[in-house]
Amino acid sequence: MPGCNTTLLRTCVVIGVLFVSCISAHAKETGKNGLLPVMDKDFACTSPEAAQRYQRDYSINVRSFGGDERCNSDIDTKKLYNDLQIVEEGRFGGSDTNVFIQNFVDRDRYYNWLSSMTYGVRRGHDVPWATAYNSGGYFTMQDGWTKLSTLGRVGTIIHEARHTEGYGHRACNYGPYSDTNLPGCDRSVQEGGSHGVEMEYYSRVVLQGVNFHPAYKAMARLMALGRANFVFNQKAMGTQDRLLALAGQQAHLISETDSLQAEIPSPVGFVLKRTSFGASLFSGQEAIALDLYAHEDEEMPLSDDFSYFKIIHMEQHIPAIDMEEFDIRDKRYLVSLDDQGNVRSFVFRNAQWSRPLSIQGAVRLTTVAPNGVQGLFVVKQDGRLCRLDPDRMSCPDVAKGLWPQDVKAMTYLGQELYHLKTDGQVIHSVTGQGFAPLQGQIVEQMTSVPTYDSFQL
Repeated sequence: MPGCNTTLLRTCVVIGVLFVSCISAHAKETGKNGLLPVMDKDFACTSPEAAQRYQRDYSINVRSFGGDERCNSDIDTKKLYNDLQIVEEGRFGGSDTNVFIQNFVDRDRYYNWLSSMTYGVRRGHDVPWATAYNSGGYFTMQDGWTKLSTLGRVGTIIHEARHTEGYGHRACNYGPYSDTNLPGCDRSVQEGGSHGVEMEYYSRVVLQGVNFHPAYKAMARLMALGRANFVFNQKAMGTQDRLLALAGQQAHLISETDSLQAEIPSPVGFVLKRTSFGASLFSGQEAIALDLYAHEDEEMPLSDDFSYFKIIHMEQHIPAIDMEEFDIRDKRYLVSLDDQGNVRSFVFRNAQWSRPLSIQGAVRLTTVAPNGVQGLFVVKQDGRLCRLDPDRMSCPDVAKGLWPQDVKAMTYLGQELYHLKTDGQVIHSVTGQGFAPLQGQIVEQMTSVPTYDSFQL
């Protein structure tokens, strides 16, 4: 694999303000309150002087990007100019820190450092499954690069720049590539490789950023969480599963020792899903990221570009009525179910969906069976279940137990299993007693979510 982890598909609601994150028109106009813009359409035209400076400092092959376009962000040259503007004008301050901020790069010299590590940049189409790659300091931005957000593109070029200094990748111990020999991970954060430098940038934006838009900060936080949980073979973050329940306009994030609440919009037709960074709302055609860590008092939807739910935006998108991103031991899976009862597993090694497995009567997926066993199960119309093996793509029937007609969801909190009933009550699966933190609430959706100690809830 050339350069970086190009096959690792790059891959907001706030507890505090439950910040529902599809970057939308809410990521406002250029320069609002002195903040850098977020969406490409909100950048002003790049000045001739700035364009010449970027071309000179990064040896940009302008023709390969579509010509010297300084205003229209539909042209890839302007996208690159936008990214370099963010790098050049981004400012940091304060001393807040986390495990990823190791001073690999001087926070006040990102532009100069990036320029010194970039011998040339061109647009290419030679590795269609890639985002970008670095060959001896010369970066080639692939088709996947054009589909990324500004944050994703800036993270990509910073990641690639570290490769110029001789840092490579190794096979992964965890995540979607754990059973392959693809060199996509770093040994540790402390190694200071490309993933480490990328996560440091995201963390600085979140914790030390001075003039970054709240949406850009939310994107940086979710990108760090969505990637850092598997790209380091020595795990970088402590994690704890919590129960997330949605009741009307209220979200409840519950651990065994505390409970946090926040307001959240409730879009019709979206289903709450566990993801690697926390949670998303999924509709089949769209996934909206929930940022459990944000404290900005704004509503600014962000598309889930951070977990593997983002695969619904791929060109080979498979229509789905249900989808699950889940881990079995050290390996991560993504499985979809369509309205014809076809189940598919995403084959990360090949960056494509498996052949469909047809399951008659399949209506939805669940990660907990009625007997409390965890795994991936397909629930059928008559309440029967089969247990999916996403590697072999087989689904043998579960011998005992039907899905109860009066139960919407089953979720663990610690060792205790709770049922969400169709009347909106949450009860203990064995005792039948109501769940105290949600007493008096009419709960509509519920799942378990991972939380991490690298950012404060």
